[in-house]
Amino acid sequence: MENTEKMKKSTMSTVRMAQIAVSAVIIAICAWITVPLGAIPFTLQTFGFFLVTVVLGWQDGLFAILLYLLLGAVGIPVFSGMKGGIGVLFGTTGGYLIGAAAIPLLYGLMTRILGKKIIPEAFGLFLGDVVVFVFGTVWFIIVYSSTKGAVTVSDALAWCVIPFIIPDLAKLVVALVIGRRVEKALGGFEKSASKRGRSSVGRALEWHSRGHGFDSHRLHKEADRHFACLFFFMCAKGISGFEEGLKA
Repeated sequence: MENTEKMKKSTMSTVRMAQIAVSAVIIAICAWITVPLGAIPFTLQTFGFFLVTVVLGWQDGLFAILLYLLLGAVGIPVFSGMKGGIGVLFGTTGGYLIGAAAIPLLYGLMTRILGKKIIPEAFGLFLGDVVVFVFGTVWFIIVYSSTKGAVTVSDALAWCVIPFIIPDLAKLVVALVIGRRVEKALGGFEKSASKRGRSSVGRALEWHSRGHGFDSHRLHKEADRHFACLFFFMCAKGISGFEEGLKA
């Protein structure tokens, strides 16, 4: 029994790693969908932040966002406009990226206080986005003023905030609706696989529960295989999109 619980925890850790890694790739793909709009381009990056937070929850959503930022910081072109590098994070728009960590944090705070219902979830995402706007705009003013010349608060709001309020609200609503459905579907799939043994990992656990002995090697092998397939499939899709962007 003790070995079974350990293997289940190990499997769940592998699944969490896969979900976080894939979510970081999804954010990158959303960021690549860009429409130039003044000083700050319009992208689906914020939608990606909202979506992974709702689907994974505040903790794993935060890990996915931090992983995404780390990938960009080391030079992988995951940011909007196919950009990467630490210079992007410390540039004029870097505050909007770094501030994104507030989205899962405030989402988690609101759902902890008010319960995991649609209104607290929406309010948490909204507060997180407000923090992103405030932090990012202050960052923008400081960096822009020190590198390109003085900029007024009204100009910064006109460039970086006002054009994005309605689009961000729309992205929040869509991400919340889709995210709740995906979260429910994933929860149902995991529960079904666990009860019926439909996945290979589930069959390994079921084999043990019937008294045939616990094959830990088989379980780890199947878990690793699922993780690798899922991760590399999503990465391949992302790289394919990146190559198409370079050709365009």
